[in-house]
Amino acid sequence: MKRMTKENNSDTHDWQEYNGDEFHRIKGRDNDYFSNNIENMHTYVWETFMETDIPNGCVIHHVDLDKSNNDISNLVCMTKEEHFRWHTKNRPSNRKGCKHSEESKLKMSKAQKGRIPWNKGKTGVYSPDKIKQWSEAHKNISEETRKKMSESAKKRPPGNKGKKQQVVTCPHCGKIGGIQNMNRYHFNNCKNRRQYGQ
Repeated sequence: MKRMTKENNSDTHDWQEYNGDEFHRIKGRDNDYFSNNIENMHTYVWETFMETDIPNGCVIHHVDLDKSNNDISNLVCMTKEEHFRWHTKNRPSNRKGCKHSEESKLKMSKAQKGRIPWNKGKTGVYSPDKIKQWSEAHKNISEETRKKMSESAKKRPPGNKGKKQQVVTCPHCGKIGGIQNMNRYHFNNCKNRRQYGQ
């Protein structure tokens, strides 16, 4: 890999060459990756060396975090989720637990002044028109239909409210409880947790 620096239109460009292709980076831009305007150099190097495309949902990560070090030994393929977690955990500028200075609080306050909150005037998930439409739909039900609905509801069993549940024991953890909760949280679920070490 060959590295060069050129002066071009008063901007300083860094250049790197790989397999005869030139990749450039303009200093001062947000994206510090070397690029040939088609793809970034680190992805090109990884795909060329591995002789395959990057798997779907994966990215190429610089191990030493130096975007100018595009040597294959510094490149690792990982899923986007793994990449996000790695940077969240190992980010050098992690500000967890840090307090803002009074000056930065003032700046944030000034930046927010005059902005209209995204949820201003919104009271729920559905629009007032939709709620009114649903409400009106139930106002015009005839007396005959109301009686039918009432009779139907009276015939339905009241569910399990006030009834004694059968008490069972989970064969996997030995816990004792009502059959509904035990079916939901134990038996096969409990067996799977033990099987996979959770």
